[in-house]
Amino acid sequence: MAAFVGNHNVVSLINNYLEKEEISVYTTKNKLPSEYISTVHRLILQLNISPIKVFIVLNNEIETCQQAAANNPNRHMLAQWKCVHNILEDLCNKYFTPHLTHEPLALKLHLLACCIRQAGEHYDKELKCVDNQDNVSPNLKQLIKKFLLGTDPYGLPQGQEQFLRHSLTSFPHRQSTLWRHVVQQISPLVLGGLPTAFSILTKAINGSIMYNARPFELCATCGDGPELGRPGKLKACQQCKVASYCSVSCQRLHWFTHKKYCSILKEKKQEFDLTK
Repeated sequence: MAAFVGNHNVVSLINNYLEKEEISVYTTKNKLPSEYISTVHRLILQLNISPIKVFIVLNNEIETCQQAAANNPNRHMLAQWKCVHNILEDLCNKYFTPHLTHEPLALKLHLLACCIRQAGEHYDKELKCVDNQDNVSPNLKQLIKKFLLGTDPYGLPQGQEQFLRHSLTSFPHRQSTLWRHVVQQISPLVLGGLPTAFSILTKAINGSIMYNARPFELCATCGDGPELGRPGKLKACQQCKVASYCSVSCQRLHWFTHKKYCSILKEKKQEFDLTK
């Protein structure tokens, strides 16, 4: 019914749905603290698979915990990132067993596991660096900026693209038809060009019918948009009218790299077929 009336994001959510109970079992099996179950579950259910989006969600949780628990600021999920990473990889393998195979969900879980590992390793390094510094708390801001840094010709996030391609090479189930199809599509692409690895993976996991947005019709920072379940319209950059953002915070976060490409995008606007 959802597909019939055009709610394809609902269809994708249903097709990739994972019961919270499937994560709850790891509170005893992998000793995952019960307070992290909801956070892990929300990460799995979100349609947006952008690593930058995952890092922003994790960083917001870190900052919330640091403000709310001065005596114990490490009550966030990254404090147990190795446990969460192992759980996601275990679920990935689970959905590649006979009679339970779900290739899109398995690929999504693997990508999330790679994101958690990347964020966790960065957080651990930050933690060591700030141990001897007063009033300095570890976070993921530098990692987010590293992934956001634009590359020629359009200023698309180079770090994210490289990370997604590298994550595909570590997918354990090489017999996957979906994985082979994605690799064949991404392999010949030039880094920084269109389409992106992010857009191809999003179509593969969520379905090409649901996901028809062009890269510049999604948030230039986190990759969110109406077609990925985010309510409301995006707001375009007032100068180039090409890059769009889901919030003021995303626009501010992206400006350090967008300012280099803003005038270039304005000149190339016709190429993106964004004129109404």
